[in-house]
Amino acid sequence: MNTFSNFYSRVQNAQRLEDSFVEMPWSHKIWRVAILLKRLKYIEDLECLHKDAKKGYTIKLYLKKGAFSYLRQISKPSKRLYTKAKELKTHKKGIGSLIISTPLGLLSSEEASTLGVGGELMFEIY
Repeated sequence: MNTFSNFYSRVQNAQRLEDSFVEMPWSHKIWRVAILLKRLKYIEDLECLHKDAKKGYTIKLYLKKGAFSYLRQISKPSKRLYTKAKELKTHKKGIGSLIISTPLGLLSSEEASTLGVGGELMFEIY
């Protein structure tokens, strides 16, 4: 299972079980996604914990109850999906967000269309 698939399944399972937090192994990619989700107000807070020398660092995400009900990975290791800036539209009539990996970093579809950049479609959340 790749890093993002692990992230999606852990966060979605925690949200469905109405857990207040979820822990996962630290990865720079996951850390950047978590920062973006906090900026978009889908999670309350995040922190990086150091458990022990064997396991390394751990990310702890504090979830907002009812902030989202759906999280789906779009681009997968076997099939990458890309979009141009012109093709970006408001996702789910402004209710959800589409997360895009751009040359400027991870952005929501609204931010990417404002800046006029396209990129790899990572996941959708609403």
